[in-house]
Amino acid sequence: MKSFRLSKDNTPHLTSFIHRYLNGDPVLSSFYNNSPTLEGIKKQIQEKKFSDHNRDVLHKTLLVQYSGITLPEPVKINLNLLLDKNTFTITTGHQPNFCTGPLYVLIKIAYIIKLSKLLNEKLTDFHFVPVYWMNSEDHDKEELNHFYIENKKISWDTDQVGPFGEFNTEGLKTFFENISETFPAQANNIKWVSDFYLSSKNVAEGMRKIINYLFGEDGLIIIDGNSKELKKNFENPILEELENSVTYKHVLAQNKILSEFVEPPVNPREINLFLNDTNFRERIVLNGEEFHVFNSKIKFTHDEIKKVLINNPEKFSPNVLLRPLYQEMVLPNIVFAGGVNEITYWFQLKNLFNHFNIPFPVLMVRNSFTLMNSKINGYLEKHEIPIEKIFPTTEIKNYFIEKNTSFQHFLEDEKKDLILIYERIRNVMIKYDKNLVRTVEGEKLKTLDSLVHFEKKARKVWENHNQSVLIELDEIANWIYPEKILQERKFNFLSHTEITPLELCKELIKNTEPFDYRHIVLEFEN
Repeated sequence: MKSFRLSKDNTPHLTSFIHRYLNGDPVLSSFYNNSPTLEGIKKQIQEKKFSDHNRDVLHKTLLVQYSGITLPEPVKINLNLLLDKNTFTITTGHQPNFCTGPLYVLIKIAYIIKLSKLLNEKLTDFHFVPVYWMNSEDHDKEELNHFYIENKKISWDTDQVGPFGEFNTEGLKTFFENISETFPAQANNIKWVSDFYLSSKNVAEGMRKIINYLFGEDGLIIIDGNSKELKKNFENPILEELENSVTYKHVLAQNKILSEFVEPPVNPREINLFLNDTNFRERIVLNGEEFHVFNSKIKFTHDEIKKVLINNPEKFSPNVLLRPLYQEMVLPNIVFAGGVNEITYWFQLKNLFNHFNIPFPVLMVRNSFTLMNSKINGYLEKHEIPIEKIFPTTEIKNYFIEKNTSFQHFLEDEKKDLILIYERIRNVMIKYDKNLVRTVEGEKLKTLDSLVHFEKKARKVWENHNQSVLIELDEIANWIYPEKILQERKFNFLSHTEITPLELCKELIKNTEPFDYRHIVLEFEN
C-alpha cells in the first residue's frame, strides 16, 4: 500500500484546541500533567507508582478473563511482564462494538501497539505493554449494535438490555449467514467473525477473541473493566462519589476554566455511577437521604449501599467521567491514547485525579486514516485530483470544475467592459441631474446580475454534458467522507475487500507515527 500524509492545514480531524495542546501552548498546561512527547513520557514513568499487590491482582484478573482463549506467545510474555515493577502500560479504550464497529477502533489499537514498540526501542530500561480497555459495561445498545459495510448499515436487532458486553450471542448464526449472502466478497471474513461470536457466551468474549485474533501477535493485552477483583481496588473513590459527589465538584470547577478555550464535552452528574447487574445498568441518584436507581424501584439507605459496595463492588459501574480514574488506579499506565473528542473530555479530569493523588497520564492523540480502494484511486488518477485536494470533500467537485473549465473567469472581460460603459454613462447623466446616478447604478447591478445568471446557465449546461464525471466525483467524496464524517468513523473493516483484516491491521501499525499527527491516506495499489 502507498501511504501519504496530508499537511497539518489539510488534516481534517484536529481542532484548534487540540492543535494548541500538541504545540505545547503553556496556557493549557493546567489541564494536563506531562506533555505528549518522549520527554513527557519519561517524566511520567518516574511519577507512576503501582504496587506489587496491584500488579498481582491485575495479572490474576487477566488470566481469568483470558481463560479458554488460545494465547499467542507475545500475549503470554506481556501478561507475565505486568508483574515486573519496570513494566508500564500504554492504553486505549472503547466499547465492544458489534463486529468491532467503525475502523477507528482498530486504528486506536494499532496506535498503542506502535507507540509501545517505539518506547521499547528507545527506553530499554523499561517494558511497555499495549492495553485495550474494553468497556463492556456500556449499555447504549443503539450505538453499539450495528456496523457499516460501506454505506450499508447492518444492525443486530435484539430485545436484550443492560450492559452490551453481557448480551448473549444466541441466534446470531442466521444473522451472519444473511450478511454473507448480501456481501459474498466478504463471506470468509464474516465466517471467522461469526465463529468467534458463536463460540462465546457473550459479546465481550466474542470481541476479545476477534481483537486477540487481529492483534494478539503484536502482544496486545485486552482487559475488561467489568471485574469484581479490579473494582475492589476502586472502592474508596466509589464511596467518596456516593457520599460527597466528588466528581461533580471537581469537574464542574475545572469546566469553568476549560470553557474559556473549548466547550467541555461532558457535563458531570451529582453521582457519576451506575448500578450494574444482569440485564440492568441504570444511574444512581441521590433523593433526599436515600439512593435511588433511575428507571426502577430500587433504593438504598446510606448503610445499605455501603454494604453492597463492600460485598459486591462489581455492581458499581463508573460513567464516562469516572471510568478514566478507575482505569488509572488498576493499571500501571503512563499513556492514554484516543481521538480528539475523547482526549478533550480528559482535560476535564485533572482536578479529580489530583484529589485522589493519582498521576494524570500523558494524553496522546491517535493517528487518523482514510483508506482509498483501487476504484477510487482510479477516479483520482483519471481526473488528475491530487491527494492533498481530497479535504474538504465539498471542494473536490469545485476543484475539478475550476481546473477543467473557465467558469471562474466567465465573462470576466465583459464584466470589466460593462463597468467602464456604465461609468461613462454615469458621467454623462450626472451633468443633467445627480439623482440619475442612482438609476444608473441600479441598472448596472441588474446587468451584472444577468451575467451571473448567464454563468449559472452555462455551468448547468456543462454539468448536464458531464454527468458521468460528476457522478464519479460524488462517489469519491462519499467514499472519503460518508455522510460528512471521516470514513474511519463509519466504515467497518469489512468495507475493505482488497486486503485481509490481518493484513489491514499490519498496515495500520506499520503506517502509524505516534508523534506525527497529520492525517494518513492509505492507497490500495491498482
